[in-house]
Amino acid sequence: MKGILYGIGVGIGTSSRLSINALETIKKCDVIFFPNKSRADCRAYQIVKSYLSELETKKLCFCNFPMTKDKKSLAQAWEKCAGMICDDLKEKNVAFLTIVSVRFSVCNYTVTILKMLNFNCTLVLLLICIIVFNIIVIA
Repeated sequence: MKGILYGIGVGIGTSSRLSINALETIKKCDVIFFPNKSRADCRAYQIVKSYLSELETKKLCFCNFPMTKDKKSLAQAWEKCAGMICDDLKEKNVAFLTIVSVRFSVCNYTVTILKMLNFNCTLVLLLICIIVFNIIVIA
C-alpha cells in the first residue's frame, strides 16, 4: 500500500495559529519530516511539540535546505529530501511540516518531485485572514 504525503503549514511562528485540521492530519501520519537540520533549529517542530504529546513516538526526520540562490544546490536538496520521503511513502503516511504556507515553502518543491514519481500528495493549507481597515480622514 502506498502512503500519502501531507504538506502541512503549522502557522506563522507561534503555536496559537496551528489549526485543528493540521493537528488531526499529523496524528494520522507515521513519519514526520521537517525543513531544518535538527530539532533545536526547527520552528515547525517547536510549534507542534507543544500540542502533540505523541510526536516523539513517531519517526522524525530533518531535511537541511541551504539558504542560497544557487539553483543547482537547491535542486539537489529538494531531490535528496524527496528521496528520503519516497522510502517511507511506500508503506506509510508522511507529513512534511513547515511554517507559514506550504505553497510558498520548500515543501512545495518536494511535493512537485514526488508527484512526478506518482506519489499521492495533498497540501493542508494554512488559512490566514488579513483584515484591512480603511481610515477616512475628514479635514
